[in-house]
Amino acid sequence: MAEASPRPIKVLIIDDEPDIVEALCLRFSKAGSFCVETAFSGPSGLAKVKTFKPDVVLLDLVMPETDGWEVCKLLRADPATENLPVVMMTAQDGAATKERAREARIHRVLVKPLDLGALVETLRNALPR
Repeated sequence: MAEASPRPIKVLIIDDEPDIVEALCLRFSKAGSFCVETAFSGPSGLAKVKTFKPDVVLLDLVMPETDGWEVCKLLRADPATENLPVVMMTAQDGAATKERAREARIHRVLVKPLDLGALVETLRNALPR
């Protein structure tokens, strides 16, 4: 009897930049073993978390309406998502950003431009399966 292949990692990308979302989706598609959903704003991302139930959220920091910090705060305030791994994507690479991310229980901060290969490996190796 053949061994069942592992369940794909469910990734929700929340980013307001369509080019970045498209590049991430393409990379995850090529890597295989990922199931990806996307949202282009904080509010739509929060709604998708409830229906898609991702294993991890890739979250842009700077977005209109609701920024990444606020999205993360709302995720942490909900018992259903308080422990959901969040990987923050940002161009802000300072100590203050890293400290705030630690306080917000961000799983990892990735600095743009992203190394897409490293991102895929981060998700494969860091998340409980």
